Amino acid sequence: MASTGVAAFNIAGETLHSALKLNVNFSAGVGKKSLMEMQEQWKDVRYIFIDEFSMLGQRLLRKVDARLRELFPEHSKQSFGGRSVILIGDVFQLPPVLDTQLYVYNPNQKKHDILKSEGYKLYMVQKGCASDRTSPTSKRYGIRPVVG
Repeated sequence: MASTGVAAFNIAGETLHSALKLNVNFSAGVGKKSLMEMQEQWKDVRYIFIDEFSMLGQRLLRKVDARLRELFPEHSKQSFGGRSVILIGDVFQLPPVLDTQLYVYNPNQKKHDILKSEGYKLYMVQKGCASDRTSPTSKRYGIRPVVG
């Protein structure tokens, strides 16, 4: 998955909004039938790769966390529904649109904001890593979209 349509196209994946059925205005929930269909589709997913994470804001990451908790109710007390979320990209690329960057601290933020949540505490940046999705290594290890 990726934060933008172009990035999703480049990895033959989907945007976060499309894959997780997130509304752009961050309104909550999907219907019961749709949620059950998504749970079936996602049941075997253990790892979630998000490309171009510099454009992933705190509100959107919070929505990803909430949706994954809905998709995996048996792990709803764990961050991201107990799934491993791997953020890929360059922190110095474009910032999120109409959202706050993941690493920005604002002491006036509401208690439920991601900076005070378990998800942010788990956030790490690995400097000096590079990837080439067309490399023989990527092909050999089957790096491909998780859902789509």
